[in-house]
Formats: sequence, structure tokens, C-alpha cells
Amino acid sequence: MTAEGASLVNIRDSNVHLYVSSGGTSKILLIHSFVNSTVHARNNSTIWLIDSIVKGFREEDGSMILIGWELPIIGIIAFHHKLMSILWMVAISVITVIIFVII
Repeated sequence: MTAEGASLVNIRDSNVHLYVSSGGTSKILLIHSFVNSTVHARNNSTIWLIDSIVKGFREEDGSMILIGWELPIIGIIAFHHKLMSILWMVAISVITVIIFVII
């Protein structure tokens, strides 16, 4: 599946057997989906991976790959994939502090 130009593609509750690729200023939203290969964003495009599983991803030329969740009432929350390790460390630290305070 490839999106080019100013495309907006929504893929929900699906299995993509090959790759997903975006270029130009396109936006691809993968929600509750599985990609059996790589996700490739290039040329200022954006790919949203919301509650989705991919085998690998690559971004280049000013593009972005956002990873997030679809939460009840709140909606979609997504962060750049480079921030995810920092967010996990903050979450673990907050949980540890809360457990320590409770004990």
C-alpha cells in the first residue's frame, strides 16, 4: 500500500500482508492493524501507528512516524517514536514512586 502526494489514508482493523509506504505530504493512519512487513515514511509524510503492530519502520527526509493508542473518552494519543523510550522511563518512575508512597 502506497500513498503519495496529499493523500489521506485510513486503515482500521486490517492485516496488511506487504509493506506500507508514504511520500509527499501524505498521511496514513493505521488503527488496530497489523503490517507483516515494514512501514516506510519519506518526503515529509506522516504515518500514525495507533494500537498497531509492524515488523519494522523507517523514516527519512523530514517524515514522521507516530506511535500511540486510542483511549476511550480521550481519543487518540500519539508521540514520535523517538520519545517512546523516554515516556516508558517516566511511566516506570511514576509507578515506582506511587508504590513507594503507598507502602
